[in-house]
Amino acid sequence: MGNRELLCVQLVKYFRKQQSSSFGFTLLELLIIVVILGILGALAIPSLLGRVAYSRETEAVMTLGSINRIQIAHRYEYGKFAVIGEITPDGINKPSMLELPIKPKYYIYRDIPRPRTDHLRAKYGAVAIDEYTDSLRNYSAGIRYLPSLNDFASVICRGNDHTEDNIENIRPRKPASDNKKWICTGNSTTLR
Repeated sequence: MGNRELLCVQLVKYFRKQQSSSFGFTLLELLIIVVILGILGALAIPSLLGRVAYSRETEAVMTLGSINRIQIAHRYEYGKFAVIGEITPDGINKPSMLELPIKPKYYIYRDIPRPRTDHLRAKYGAVAIDEYTDSLRNYSAGIRYLPSLNDFASVICRGNDHTEDNIENIRPRKPASDNKKWICTGNSTTLR
């Protein structure tokens, strides 16, 4: 054999050896990776969904805080608090005395009728729209004028679970012992 033929034989042996020891993953290794990824996904998805619901609930807290501030301005200008009516993602269903620059996406905002809105107080709430009632909690808020202090007291209440559908059950009220602040009633938590 000549040098040329010897070189060809050696090259063929080299390439066959490379093919037989090719790199890759076995089926067992791939299966273990899929199981690990499934476990990590099962741990991460509930936390992620909770964060999504929390960010959607932020709409209600921010909007109710804005309504409280707009109510103060309305009270200074007109001497009484305003009725907010009913504001939905589709627009305003019931007339509002306020010009509210809000475009709700996840909640319907409406007045709480007991007691009625007047020159001393106003109460309203945020009810999750039907599509989100299973994952979002409802909120209520209120603002009071304190004539003796010439000041305002406001509060935002959060229902403690998404099954509290009636915002009148989580409405704010004035405690008998303190004239300066409101507390939240029912199955709710005071936010501010």
